[in-house]
Amino acid sequence: MAGVLPNISIQLRPLGGIALGLYPSSDPSCDLELHRADPGSTVTFTPIVRLGVGSGQGVMQYSDRMPVDNLTRFYKLRSVKDGLTASAFTNTVSAKPLYLPTGPIPTPALSGNKIGVTAWVSSATPIQIGSPQSTGQITKQLRFLGSLFRPTKSSIAGAYWSTVAGSNFGSLQEQGTTGTRTYFMPYPLPNGVTVTKLTLRWSVLSSKSSGTLRLYRVDSVGAATLIATITSTFRNLGPAVVKNTSVMNVTVSSSRAILATLSFRNFGIAGDPVMYWTELQYKQGTYVQTY
Repeated sequence: MAGVLPNISIQLRPLGGIALGLYPSSDPSCDLELHRADPGSTVTFTPIVRLGVGSGQGVMQYSDRMPVDNLTRFYKLRSVKDGLTASAFTNTVSAKPLYLPTGPIPTPALSGNKIGVTAWVSSATPIQIGSPQSTGQITKQLRFLGSLFRPTKSSIAGAYWSTVAGSNFGSLQEQGTTGTRTYFMPYPLPNGVTVTKLTLRWSVLSSKSSGTLRLYRVDSVGAATLIATITSTFRNLGPAVVKNTSVMNVTVSSSRAILATLSFRNFGIAGDPVMYWTELQYKQGTYVQTY
């Protein structure tokens, strides 16, 4: 007859060991095979347990029971399936045994150790991997209204900036004073982007009028290098035309900025030429950190 004797203290001896968090592969039909190397060896591993993975199961836990002897054990994991070649091992992790609680044990966090094997993806859904300013990039465009151009010291008179809503709103227009005037605009771009293309929209209605836009790379001491030139073609009637030019990968940095100058020649015709907008296309890295 079984029973419990009163007034007798029962001492439970705590269990020692190492708690391991196991993260299965995406294939639920494979098992996990855990290997251990005993103290003093990081070369000779032997399998200690094979665990089945349930469909859709995420993290698993295994407690390797042993004395708390302050000696380091080493572990690695691989996926296995009968009739197939086992996968490569994960990188090795290590730990010393501790006294484990009698209740549920929190699952250790993912260590981040990788399996050193080639990853295969479908050609229908390609993956791109890269570091900043290399393959991992996106393309963007920024448009700047013509009214952002400002005159140089010698070009104070001769043009106006349209502020009346209508077809020319936000543009830079010659007001009819004969002569050639130059305007400039620095492009406020963040460091690290690479400019790849310049586009503009303007109109030139007279055979005696013309426009020339030059794009420069300017260093930290003001030395300028010409990287692109667009010259107007007479005669642009009706809707203004779009001019394009390719720019050879100019990267903006703390010591390199982008600036444009615009020269307009006018022969007494108001509103000719007109600069509507310029647009820069650039590449921007999508990765903050590489792994």
